[in-house]
Amino acid sequence: MNSYRETDAHQRAKWAILNGCAQAGYTPQSEVIGGDWRADVLAARGGVRVAFEVQWSPQKLRETLLRQERYARDGVRGCWFFRQPPSALRAAEDPAARRDLPLFHLFANADGSFVVRLSGRLTPLGSFVAALLGGQVRFCEEAVSTEAQEAAFEFYPLRCDACGRVGHVHRLKPPILARCGHRAALDQDWALFATRGELLTAAHQAAANDPALTLARFSEVGGGASAACPHCGAAYPERRIALAGYGEQPVRTLTAEVRLRRPLRLRSAHWCFPVEGEPCCPPGG
Repeated sequence: MNSYRETDAHQRAKWAILNGCAQAGYTPQSEVIGGDWRADVLAARGGVRVAFEVQWSPQKLRETLLRQERYARDGVRGCWFFRQPPSALRAAEDPAARRDLPLFHLFANADGSFVVRLSGRLTPLGSFVAALLGGQVRFCEEAVSTEAQEAAFEFYPLRCDACGRVGHVHRLKPPILARCGHRAALDQDWALFATRGELLTAAHQAAANDPALTLARFSEVGGGASAACPHCGAAYPERRIALAGYGEQPVRTLTAEVRLRRPLRLRSAHWCFPVEGEPCCPPGG
């Protein structure tokens, strides 16, 4: 907290957190002072203590981490609700997830209540706090996709060194919908998905009605993939495949419905909060 005098909004947000802590079976207190920290709300149960901070004004990531370290030093876990997340953590949707810094985007409603946005879903602040303390919100390094996906494919041209004709390679375009609602990036080599049967079929279906697209022939090689010219069958050099589309716009971006036989597992750190079913990782994952 930046000053002793609080806005009404800040006070209402604290009340919502206090209620959420009580719902989860914790004993909460407001404005608890430590050696060199003051928590908006400190929740305790057994030997576990969790500090909640409502950051109403902008605060740099460096300052936030410093304050988080003070909590950790004293055996207190810290959780932050930011109206304006630090610029260093800003991403397309949610603040970039860090295991050492539970930090979430807070919004005020017109009626004076508050919601937390996570994975495109809005949850009342008190309910979110109760879910977090109850283990329903957890940090996952990996995202597990839903079986049903509306897959978007980007198509890039490659000219064959052997016959001189142009074929096309495809890439699966992010984001991929995870089962918790998180939209995951694709940081793996695109080739890991190029020969996945249902995805390859979906790419061909997407391109089927476009006479300008002629898809390369893909095959699996040592856990990766190779591609060959669709006209003469000559193999494309691996480097050219890897660089296809680098710094270029795709000639087409098309979508197709696909049902995955098994989920994609993607390296995509996020705070996982499934609406129903299992999260993307086990406890402590």
